[in-house]
Amino acid sequence: MKISFRKRAIALILGILSVFNLTPFTLGQVTDWLTGAGFSRVTAEEKAEMILDIYMNQDFIFLSSDSEDMARDFISQYLIQIFSGNGDAQVVVDALNDIPVYVDGNIQSEHAKEYQTDNESTMRTKKALLKLINGSGLPDKTKNSLGGFLNGVNDLNIYFLTTKYPGVYRFAGSYITDSGETVYTKSAIYYDKESGMIFNIDRKGILKIGFDCSVKNLSMTNPVDPWQRKFGFNILFDALGNILLTNIDTVRVKFDYNGQKKMAQFWKGNYTRISNGGEIGFYNRSEKNPLQYECFTDDELLDMSIEIYHGDELLYSRGPDEHWWITGYTPGPMINKKELTMVGTIGFDEQGMCDAFVAAAKKAFGSSAEITVDGMTAKIIWK
Repeated sequence: MKISFRKRAIALILGILSVFNLTPFTLGQVTDWLTGAGFSRVTAEEKAEMILDIYMNQDFIFLSSDSEDMARDFISQYLIQIFSGNGDAQVVVDALNDIPVYVDGNIQSEHAKEYQTDNESTMRTKKALLKLINGSGLPDKTKNSLGGFLNGVNDLNIYFLTTKYPGVYRFAGSYITDSGETVYTKSAIYYDKESGMIFNIDRKGILKIGFDCSVKNLSMTNPVDPWQRKFGFNILFDALGNILLTNIDTVRVKFDYNGQKKMAQFWKGNYTRISNGGEIGFYNRSEKNPLQYECFTDDELLDMSIEIYHGDELLYSRGPDEHWWITGYTPGPMINKKELTMVGTIGFDEQGMCDAFVAAAKKAFGSSAEITVDGMTAKIIWK
């Protein structure tokens, strides 16, 4: 498939924007324009293969062949999940398990001794990317960093490094510069083999985007200290979200405890154009602004769990974890938010707070939820 770099770059940008409802075009329409193919008329597997053929090749990226195979297996199942809801999580797990593991401090490169740097297609792609970066409105520091990276990266290998935590591995890589030198680099991203979580160890999310990835669920979730925590909650967030990014139902449970006005909020529905899920968050009302709520602190974290169902089908499950805002978003075709059921549990440290929450929750949810209590743990089944 012969497609110019310019068209690939434009399609990639439009595709990303379409996912977040920031363009009138869908991902399928963007791909149809790029390929001239009937994207909407093929299977989810064929759609995934078509997109991978456009971007996952040596004309457009600089991965080594082994790392490219791993990335294709990983990304393909997420694409299939988005298009049909039938992605195979085991393929993703197997792809991660096939990544070579080295002891940190004793890294051995698998690169060949010789590397040809005069590959015309690769050099052409580099020049186009550098031109795009230099002409962007990015800060000079960012331009210089990206430019320095692109100017000297060939044959990027991805592998794991061992850590002091059993079963937890750190993503790392090595690449060959244009001058033939091998460079080793470590990322801030980790993989927990047992839980299946890809995460940033500082609790801020992968690359600090505010979300981690669960490969066993083929889903996204949030860590304890994402960037969103700094902004608390304001009702305007929901209003803007439903205009731009989401189509969700929400219930706010406001209650008083120990002289503090608190709120628990529940959400379920569609997020962007590619996922279904839900959220449970706990907040304290700001003393300065009655419309603003601040997130629970680390000292106030609660044991929470969340499950999202479509009929009898479990779409997502997480917890119990200590959290203030527990979430889960599973890619797939959009499901009517009225057909989604959330099952959430909240374990409180004090009986008084549990009682205050449950009394307020029964009023807020009304007949839309079944609420039960076991000791200091409340369970909400919201349909």
